[in-house]
Amino acid sequence: MSTNMEFCHTLRNQLPSNFRIIYYILDRYSEYDNRTEAEKVKFDEREQNIIKECDFILCASQKLLDEARILNKSSFWFPNAVSENQIVKHRGNSTTKKIGMISDELSRINWPLICQIAHELEHYTIELIGKNDLPTGINYPSNIHIIGYVPFTNLGKYIEQWHAGLALYDKNRFNEYCCPLKYFEYSAFNIPTISTMIPEGKVWAGLYPNCIYLADDATQIAEYVKNITAQNQSTPITYTQLALENTWELRIEQLHKIFQSTSNTKLDQQKSAEVK
Repeated sequence: MSTNMEFCHTLRNQLPSNFRIIYYILDRYSEYDNRTEAEKVKFDEREQNIIKECDFILCASQKLLDEARILNKSSFWFPNAVSENQIVKHRGNSTTKKIGMISDELSRINWPLICQIAHELEHYTIELIGKNDLPTGINYPSNIHIIGYVPFTNLGKYIEQWHAGLALYDKNRFNEYCCPLKYFEYSAFNIPTISTMIPEGKVWAGLYPNCIYLADDATQIAEYVKNITAQNQSTPITYTQLALENTWELRIEQLHKIFQSTSNTKLDQQKSAEVK
């Protein structure tokens, strides 16, 4: 199993047919490396050919799955997950007015939206964690604090002070296909997610409406934050359901069931062919 399509292609060509080659698609990879539109088309065409060749396709998002199934019926939804041992079962009440966002690169944040939110929530601190690749001279409200990169083991000391985690993704081709790991991580730290309405956000908000709140409007997001803060100060809610039901330990069981069901199907087909 690999997320590298060329590696999967090499394995398929060099290993006997009884070896199963699994291509795991986490993102729309053609969006990486600043490719031109022509390069993206060429990349996608190459990937489509490899999807047809592989024995199994695992897709982290529903949109990836819909497209993969057209090319290969042995395609399955296999989203991101968290390790069971990183889920925070108990969390104390935060007395600070803080929210925050984790992003691999801060340039991926919807800056106009987060600045509007900062104005709406002038008495809150908004902490941003991730690689600071922002242009110099950017002007943003003083209650936005850029923390920068933080090792995963140190995230807890920041997130335990947050009332909610933000996932302010822009509406672009990359985010149409992604399965945001942040939803899982925020739930693991026992806080809710407030996300923009990207396709996979709608999927997960539909499954876990008590863990994920969707909005593209700064005023509505601010209202969510205020309501969550008020709830935390009275009777705190547990937000770990999403994380608990989407661990890598459970993904192993899911993968085993995929193999088992597919093996049974092939066995039935063989028996049917023998009867004929």
